Amino acid sequence: MIVSESRVVLGSDEGVILVEGGVGEPWSGSTLLAVQEEGAVEEEGSDVWILTGDQWGPFEVVARVLDSAPGEPEEAWQDVAEVSLESASGFYVTELVSQDVGTVIDLAPGIYRVRVSARGRSAEADLDEDGEVVERGGEEPPEHYLLEIWAAPPTAPVDLRETSSLAQERRAGPPAVPVLPEAADGLAASRRIGRDVDGAPGARTLSGEVGELTVSGRARGSRRKRFRWLNGPISLAPHTSSWMFMSGNDWQQVGAATYGAAHEDHPDQLAGSRGLLRDVLIEEVRPARRVRTWAWLVPPPGTAGAPPEQCTPLFESDSTIVTTYDESKDAGGDPWTTIVVRHAGLPVEWLDDMHAWWTYQLALVASYD
Repeated sequence: MIVSESRVVLGSDEGVILVEGGVGEPWSGSTLLAVQEEGAVEEEGSDVWILTGDQWGPFEVVARVLDSAPGEPEEAWQDVAEVSLESASGFYVTELVSQDVGTVIDLAPGIYRVRVSARGRSAEADLDEDGEVVERGGEEPPEHYLLEIWAAPPTAPVDLRETSSLAQERRAGPPAVPVLPEAADGLAASRRIGRDVDGAPGARTLSGEVGELTVSGRARGSRRKRFRWLNGPISLAPHTSSWMFMSGNDWQQVGAATYGAAHEDHPDQLAGSRGLLRDVLIEEVRPARRVRTWAWLVPPPGTAGAPPEQCTPLFESDSTIVTTYDESKDAGGDPWTTIVVRHAGLPVEWLDDMHAWWTYQLALVASYD
């Protein structure tokens, strides 16, 4: 029986819905739930993270307090997990960063079982069948979450169900990096550029003279499908997860910036181990043309790294990248896309290396369906 119920629609900056107010054993055995070792900002407790599919939302969250354990989760719920938490006064369900919107679940002190059920966590949530970005929102939030809470003795956390495409993708792990003949030269080139950015031993002295390069490649499929690639500092599958981070949920809008960074052991060192790449979208004509600027940013001397606002440009002027997509059909009527990248405003000492790096990127585009 339902004792109480509340509903809230949340956004998120980090793809996390936060459940505060409980203490439990740290756990990371689910693609849906993670019990943290401590609360945010060193508060007492063990924050529970509900891991969403989309980074931004909106997410519908319904929280129910029950007088006894529920039965089997309904089939509509794709992912389901449970944990036990001790609470002194109840829980607060909110967004990870701002925490200014949420729902309060009042409870007597005690130990509770918390079941989280989810549907709509999709690995393809932001793309349509042509690879076009789908604007999220509208009257119906695309992701739904149900929290069911009841008093119960502590038991081990359990993953009851993982059937969403997102859960299955995360369980499978990242796709294997394709073995491409262009990879060795492309990644070696990025390491040389990164060494220059870091000012590491062996770094080249840059003359200040700039030039430009043009690289082209051909990939199977329509240009609408291929247009979503090459849309950020390091935008391709082998490097996206550990390289790119966004400045906000407007990152695909004209004038918005994204930033890329890599650790020193990352295979792609295009910004060095300390620096950042700033990408600003200048013009976009889908699915034919995209214009962006790139700036290499470096942190203050003597620091291992810094956020964008504390970094300074390595060069006086940003470089400019114009990417065009032209579609044609082969003899069998199947579509192919020719992608041309023109990168101007680069140090002349980097032209050969950047040519190798872009050649690798275009080979990667062609290798993915």
